This record gives sequence, C-alpha cells and structure tokens, in this order.
Amino acid sequence: NDFYNDMTAAKEEGKEEGLKEGLDKGLKEGKEEGLKEGKEEGLKEKSIEIAKNMLKDNVDINIISKYSGLSVEEINKLK
Repeated sequence: NDFYNDMTAAKEEGKEEGLKEGLDKGLKEGKEEGLKEGKEEGLKEKSIEIAKNMLKDNVDINIISKYSGLSVEEINKLK
C-alpha cells in the first residue's frame, strides 16, 4: 500500500505541476497577445489621426492612403 500511495501522490504532484505550467504558459501567451493587439490598435488610431489631419490640409486621398496604410474606403469614412 505504501508503494501505491507513493505512486498516487507522485501522480497528483505531477498533475498539479503540469496544470501550473500550462496555466503559466497560457497567461504568458495571453499577455503577449494582448500587448500585440494593443500595439496594433494604437498604430491604427495614430494612422487615423494622421489621416484626419491630412484631410484637413486637403491632401489627396491616394497619398493619405499610401502613407497612413489606411484604405481609400477607410479614409472616405473619416470625412
């Protein structure tokens, strides 16, 4: 019975360690993904701000698109 109890305890310990490692990895990946999405959203907002300012200065939409990375359709929506 001691052997069985030792094996059961080792199995539970391994299971807990595996769950902890999985959770840690998932949290790290989630944080990295969140940071990536935040950066992308920030860049998009900055592009929109620049495009709006260029529109105010009557810059051609095709030039705005070229330098902002926004599509002509997206820029037209900003008007």
